[in-house]
Amino acid sequence: MRQILEADPIYITGKLFVIWQWTPEVATQKSSIKTLPVWVKLMNLPKQLCTDDGLDYVASLIGNPKCMDQATKLRQRLNFAKFCVEVPVDHEYKKSVRIKMNEKEMDIDLEYPWIPLPLSTCKNLGTKRSSVVHQTLKLYG
Repeated sequence: MRQILEADPIYITGKLFVIWQWTPEVATQKSSIKTLPVWVKLMNLPKQLCTDDGLDYVASLIGNPKCMDQATKLRQRLNFAKFCVEVPVDHEYKKSVRIKMNEKEMDIDLEYPWIPLPLSTCKNLGTKRSSVVHQTLKLYG
């Protein structure tokens, strides 16, 4: 059980599943979630950034890098790298990040397969209210 609780973020059909060991405080902790893991695709990266340090650098411009998918780790894909980054719950999901390489600025396009949106009235994730509908927004570069 400890192995499951300490594992990397779990996504099923593209949706984040948060797994906690139950305690009487779990219900109150739900509203205290400050950060979330989110997958992001870094599109059309220059070859110079396709190193561990380069990928970590670009991912750190979005959030706190947690892990990369296996294809990215093994450099099996050329058109994008996929990272899981930890971001604040009120994070602004940008369509690109600007980097400077060799005195030249360029944009790295970002795609998010899934973006959690807090409810506008209570700012808590996962709260169900009959008058408010929680929607998932997909941004594609």
